[in-house]
Amino acid sequence: MSFFFLALGTVSGAWAARIPAVKSDLGLSNGQLAYGLFALTAGLIVGMRFAGRLTDRFGSARVTTPAAVVTCLAVIPPGYAPTLPLLIASLFLYGVVNASLDVSMNAHGVEVERACGRPLMSGFHGMYSVGGLLGAGIGGLFAWLGAGR
Repeated sequence: MSFFFLALGTVSGAWAARIPAVKSDLGLSNGQLAYGLFALTAGLIVGMRFAGRLTDRFGSARVTTPAAVVTCLAVIPPGYAPTLPLLIASLFLYGVVNASLDVSMNAHGVEVERACGRPLMSGFHGMYSVGGLLGAGIGGLFAWLGAGR
């Protein structure tokens, strides 16, 4: 279970570390970048609404794994979007699938915690933070090496 929290944190941290490169490569102003970040947030809101329904219908375990795979893949297109409209679209999609993983893995974490009969969620969320550090470190290393964009 901790793996999913680690994965989401890693993907989120890696994306955050690459935001300056995306802004620079597309020649975006702060306001233009804000449109992309707004699209990400809108995608998160939309994704949370649908993820809850999917999780209720199919169960958290059956939603978490595919959501993790798609989230790890969906973070790639924003880094290579050649235009602001494509950046906005790709960040919206990334937000939707990111929220799907977030909702389903937290719901599954509650189920695992109940089955074990002891508190586990703080450890799961700690793994998200470790992932965020790992992802930011990887993104920063790629930037330093001039890899990617």
